[in-house]
Amino acid sequence: MVSNMVPHSTRTSTFRSTRKRNTDRSHPMSAATTVVTAASAAAAGDEIGTQAPWDKEESLQKLLRVRNLYESAAQSELRRSVLIELEAFLQEWVDQISTTSTSSTDITARNHIVHVCTFGSYRLGVHNARSDIDVLCLTPTHVTRQDFFTSLVQRLQQQHPVITDLQPVPTAFTPVIKMRWKGIAVDLVFANYSDTPPPLTETNVTLSTNSTDTPDDAILHRNGHKGSTSSLTQLTNNGRYEFQIQDHHLIGLDVPSIRSLNGVRVVQMMLNLIPPEKLHDFRIVLRTVKEWATVHGIYSNVLGFLGGVNWAIMVVKILQMYPNESFTQLLHKFFITFSRWRWPKPVLISPTVYSPPPGGNRDSYLLVFFNFFIWEYCI
Repeated sequence: MVSNMVPHSTRTSTFRSTRKRNTDRSHPMSAATTVVTAASAAAAGDEIGTQAPWDKEESLQKLLRVRNLYESAAQSELRRSVLIELEAFLQEWVDQISTTSTSSTDITARNHIVHVCTFGSYRLGVHNARSDIDVLCLTPTHVTRQDFFTSLVQRLQQQHPVITDLQPVPTAFTPVIKMRWKGIAVDLVFANYSDTPPPLTETNVTLSTNSTDTPDDAILHRNGHKGSTSSLTQLTNNGRYEFQIQDHHLIGLDVPSIRSLNGVRVVQMMLNLIPPEKLHDFRIVLRTVKEWATVHGIYSNVLGFLGGVNWAIMVVKILQMYPNESFTQLLHKFFITFSRWRWPKPVLISPTVYSPPPGGNRDSYLLVFFNFFIWEYCI
């Protein structure tokens, strides 16, 4: 089943040899394989499955917690505090650049706003205590990538010992600053928005079900800067409002900026496609699938296998195909569906769009499309 559920270009021999090493039930990693097998069997309704306790959500979650796939409440609070401190730090940095900029007379208070957008496993709510936080620093146009890798790095170096293991990598495929903030690993990428974002409206603001805020309350008030700078969406897993990336924000950006924006755009798209009542099931299934892939040695983009975003897209696809199934059924359907998938047929979760956003040039948009968009919402 393993060799059939991934594209033919991958190394099936590695899959098989890894699986053989982990078939021993005494193996410390074998529990994840056991729970996947039992949960799938339970969903299928066979004799073994009906006798196994893994068809119960609390049993599966308990096993996932034993395997340290959840973090404690204290660790979650630490991550939230790190994000708050990072956002304030970046805002001070942008304010300082805006004050000293040669075009400071043309810079209004609105143009001082910096947005901190999370993506990856943390944004999806499937991170664990060992996970890093992937963060996009989104700034006005007068703040450049050169500023990001010079003046910002210098300010970060002055924050020791709060910030450790600082490693700027400006020549990476996606330029990044790696660091640890109070022991939490952070990968910080950079981009800026190329025009004045659209006003905040009720149609582009999502509030959590337990929020008492109104759309007007969602307008950012930070460091004395008042005003609506974008559409915002609220994170259900940490209660933060974040910038909602739209296609028109890509107009005029260079290639590294588009790559930096991609992670946020893909995660935001996936979360928008998942019904709120199915988000819990999505996270349980994705955590289990990612652990299963890790056990079998096929969780790695670097080695040519599928990475976190790829597995997430596949789980979203299963939710779209079977919107009314329980999480055990979804887990079962996941392995059945992708063991029979006709690779290299793409796994699409959103229609392909060829039309440029308002204000965009079709030729340049198609160039960006074929370089970046085609893989964003599919694998």
